[in-house]
Amino acid sequence: MTVVVEIWIQAITSIDELTNDFEMDIYITETWLDPALNFQQMSPCKGNLSLNHQVLDRLWTPNSCFINSKVAQIHNSPFRSVFLMLFPNGTVMVNYRVRVKGPCSLDLSNFPLDLQKCSLIYESWVSFALGSRAIPARTMLGVNSLLAIVFQFGNIMRNLPRVSYIKGIDVWMLVSMTFIFCSLLELAIVGFMVRDETVTKKKQQKKIPGNQSREESPHGISSERRFMFPPGCSDSTKSLNVTCGSSCWTPERIDSISSVMFPFTFFVFNIIYWFYYIHRKEIIRENMVNRIDG
Repeated sequence: MTVVVEIWIQAITSIDELTNDFEMDIYITETWLDPALNFQQMSPCKGNLSLNHQVLDRLWTPNSCFINSKVAQIHNSPFRSVFLMLFPNGTVMVNYRVRVKGPCSLDLSNFPLDLQKCSLIYESWVSFALGSRAIPARTMLGVNSLLAIVFQFGNIMRNLPRVSYIKGIDVWMLVSMTFIFCSLLELAIVGFMVRDETVTKKKQQKKIPGNQSREESPHGISSERRFMFPPGCSDSTKSLNVTCGSSCWTPERIDSISSVMFPFTFFVFNIIYWFYYIHRKEIIRENMVNRIDG
């Protein structure tokens, strides 16, 4: 699905040096083609339909957002500032006004002749896995998952009698916690490699004048290249003149392998777990029946 996005900055309302962030009001227009909404065969008398946000809640949307924003909310003045237009060929155009607060990397060492950089990363959360560069989001997700399953395991232990043997639910919960803990270890390795690549890349940029790590539009708005699992090595690896091959262990390659190995291993564990305990249940049932008959 290709989604065309247009962002128009209405105003930058504030820049706060104490909290290292900024606020601005923007208009976002998203356009995509949904074949399921094609109504050309009905010979409509109107070229397009203007609908409200309640209809938008029933449609497929790209679920795009600012992944590094501190606060992002749609204006309500007094109604929700969302405009939806549907064209006969199934093209959907959505426009909404957003107030967003984003982070700034403030460096006051050259104050008052300092230059500051504030950035927002706009992309879709509907991907199968977060990218190797989304370290804060992955850390929060992994830690919250681990805390949630530990809390759930504690509730199970409190509501069951204390016994000396291992229960089936104990095996399930402990293996699940192990998988989450291993994913955090994988994240630590990926985060270290990403930081190492960033440091090396900055050193090479200092040696090569005029080298840019971002693509700049004619209007001066810069955007990062953020790919999930690119073919071969990433752009940062290519800029380091690293020869890719079987030994090219980039963060994207580790994530790609982990995205296959983790679900596959958990699937194998499910097969073994349910086969063993269902078979054991039948054996216990037969023993109980034999005792009653005997």
